Amino acid sequence: MLRLGYGLLLILAPDHVYRFYANGPSDPLARGVVRVLGARQVVQGAWTIKSGKASSLVLGAGVDMLHVASMAGVAWLNPERRRPTGLDAISAAALSLAGLAVATRVAASPSR
Repeated sequence: MLRLGYGLLLILAPDHVYRFYANGPSDPLARGVVRVLGARQVVQGAWTIKSGKASSLVLGAGVDMLHVASMAGVAWLNPERRRPTGLDAISAAALSLAGLAVATRVAASPSR
């Protein structure tokens, strides 16, 4: 549910999120990227909730780690975006770790 809320925040308030992450104003490119990332969070969150399986959570954690790697690449290629991409990478890493923690609990629980 946290992922869905975060995704909706990114979609509905991209300027506010980017300003918070970048400590500066957004631009049309940043606004669009933030919304696309929000859509990915919503889709991934809905899919994970619908599935309810540990394997879905582990796969989602992998997707999050790919996102971390992509943000590291953007930060390296575009120093002006280093702060927002770094903070976004930290958010993605946290969501990945949370997904793995929940997957462990789901896998250990009796079948539904």
